[in-house]
Amino acid sequence: MIRAAAACCLLGLALTVVADDAARLRDLQREIDAGERRVEEAEAQSQSLERELQKAETELAELKRRGERLGAQVEAAERRLRTLAARRAELEATRQQQLRKLADDIAIAYRLGRSEPFKILLNLENPQTAQRMMRYYGYLTEARARQLAEYQRTGVELAGLAEQADSEHAGLQANREDLARQRQRQEAVLDKRGELLAALSTQLADERLQVRKLRAEARRLERVLEDLARRSAVANAGPFAAQAGQLPWPVAGRLLHRYGESRASTLRWSGWMIAAAEGDPVRAVHAGTVVFADYLRGHGQLIIVDHGDGYLTLYAHNQLLLKATGNRIDGGETIARVGSSGGLNQSALYFEIRRGGKTLDPGRWLRKAS
Repeated sequence: MIRAAAACCLLGLALTVVADDAARLRDLQREIDAGERRVEEAEAQSQSLERELQKAETELAELKRRGERLGAQVEAAERRLRTLAARRAELEATRQQQLRKLADDIAIAYRLGRSEPFKILLNLENPQTAQRMMRYYGYLTEARARQLAEYQRTGVELAGLAEQADSEHAGLQANREDLARQRQRQEAVLDKRGELLAALSTQLADERLQVRKLRAEARRLERVLEDLARRSAVANAGPFAAQAGQLPWPVAGRLLHRYGESRASTLRWSGWMIAAAEGDPVRAVHAGTVVFADYLRGHGQLIIVDHGDGYLTLYAHNQLLLKATGNRIDGGETIARVGSSGGLNQSALYFEIRRGGKTLDPGRWLRKAS
């Protein structure tokens, strides 16, 4: 009896432990499910923020492009106005000189009186001398007429220059006002971008979400590269393969992350991240053809160059793209400007080298930093 009672007690305890474990397991599973739902909700919010960020950064790039164009127009207008001012000063000096000559001639004519040629004839007894003097007088009259005509032409040109200068001033003022508006708009978009980055940073505090985001970015890039591989028909642009260790850096800057370094969880960097100043030139490391030039979420303003024989170079997070798809470029040519598009917190360039869908270590291709 005692053994049976003890066995029943042990069985009861075991069943209680099992029930408790099952309850704890159910609670744990509910927590896991709730956590996954939170991550999914956060991921959906993160994707929404990324779409807004893409819209803001695309607008910012266009504003920068317009701003540069307007700035160039303002500089050109100022140069033209300086040229006009110099020409006006030159013409004013010429006109003053012409006026003095005319004044001298008028004074002489006044002293001789209205019947100038008759006085010349009356004062000369020799007919040959008179004839010669009348011829000289004709030359003098023609010279006076030419001086007067030149004076008038100078006046007309000065009036035209004044009108042109007024028009240039008006255009310059309009461009300056437009440029000021563009800069104000840029500031507003930059503020909005800062808010979106702060919100994204909060969302990505969860490492699982960060890993999901990075994997999604990698998938988007892989889809682009697969599409390029299907459409690519670029001839060999030069002996890229022979340039290992000799290629120039795409931008002058400080290396932040190397190929193969840990990025997040099990993910690793597939290229180099190089810190550089906003707006610095991004240069193609080798001759080739631009096969992609657009915004790609997670990579910002992205440009991809095909160098032939399956070699590609990628330049991401640019502020501005200066080349379009299909453009043929030379090695060392400026193709973009350094930025922080795609959600970076600092200006930098992300650079990759690929061949046949595989990433290559830029450290084996670029020259050693001096």
